[in-house]
Amino acid sequence: GGNGGGGNGSGGNGTLRMGVIDFGVVGVPSQRTRTVAVLNPNPLPMRIQSAVSTVRSVHITRIEVSGPSLKVPVVYTAPPPPEGCLTSKGKMAPCKQDFGGNKWAGGGWESPVVIPPQHVATIDVRALAEREEHALGGGLTITADNGRALTAPVSLRALTGHLTVTVGASLGTSPGTPTGASMTSSSASGVVPAFVLPPTFPGRTVRAPLRITSAFAETVTVTGFESTDPCVRLEVTQHRLEPGVETTVGEVVFDPAMLPREMAYTTLGGDSSASSASSS
Repeated sequence: GGNGGGGNGSGGNGTLRMGVIDFGVVGVPSQRTRTVAVLNPNPLPMRIQSAVSTVRSVHITRIEVSGPSLKVPVVYTAPPPPEGCLTSKGKMAPCKQDFGGNKWAGGGWESPVVIPPQHVATIDVRALAEREEHALGGGLTITADNGRALTAPVSLRALTGHLTVTVGASLGTSPGTPTGASMTSSSASGVVPAFVLPPTFPGRTVRAPLRITSAFAETVTVTGFESTDPCVRLEVTQHRLEPGVETTVGEVVFDPAMLPREMAYTTLGGDSSASSASSS
C-alpha cells in the first residue's frame, strides 16, 4: 500500500479535499491497496457514517483508529458495497458503504467507527479489478456525523494483458497481471523453462540478464520482486515497461555466499530461479 493523502485542504459546503489515491495501472484480475490517514483535529469525537466511491472497483476494506488514549489501535472491518453497484446488474446503485445502516453488536444503530479528538484513522482503500476500467476522474467521499465530507480523487487504470519474460536464453509467457506477474513462467508444453547459471563458489556471484516484453496497452512500472531462494535476487536497472518493447529490466544475481554452510560446496550443479516480480 501507499499513502493516498490526509484530510488537508478545504472546499465549500463542508467538504474537505484529500490527496489523490493513485492506484496506477492494475492488471485484470488483481487487487491493490492504498492507505489514507484522517486526523480528527476537533475537540469532539467524530464518527465515520458512510463512504461512497464513484469508481466501481474501489472501496474501503479496513479502518484502524489509533491515538494517545488508546493502548492498542481499534480495528473495524468495513461493510462491503452493494453487489453490482454502478453496473446494470446492480441497477446502477451507488457504491455506498454504510457504517451506520445496520444494527451493531452493541445494540446501537449509529456508526461504531469513532475517531476521538487528536486521533488518526488509517483507512485501507482497495481496488479489486475484475474487468477493464479507466477512472482518471473518480472519487471517494467519506461522510462524518458532524456534517463534514472528506473527498479524495481516485485514479485507476485496470487493464488486461500479459508479460513475456526472457531470463538468459530461456523464454516463457506469463499470462495475467502486472501485480505479482510470475517471472518464472510455463511454456506451451506446461514445462517451466529454467535458466542455467555457470558453476560458482562462495564469494563469486554470477549474473543473467532479465528481459520483459509487456503486452499491456499502457506503460507499466516494475515496483519490486520476490525470490523463494535467499541466494537469488533481482537487481533492477529499468523500471518502465513500454507496450510491445522488450526491455532489459536488470540482472538475476546468484550469490552462493548466502547458502547454508552445509550446502555451500555441494550444490554447485543445482539450479536456482527468481520466483516473481511485481509491477504497477
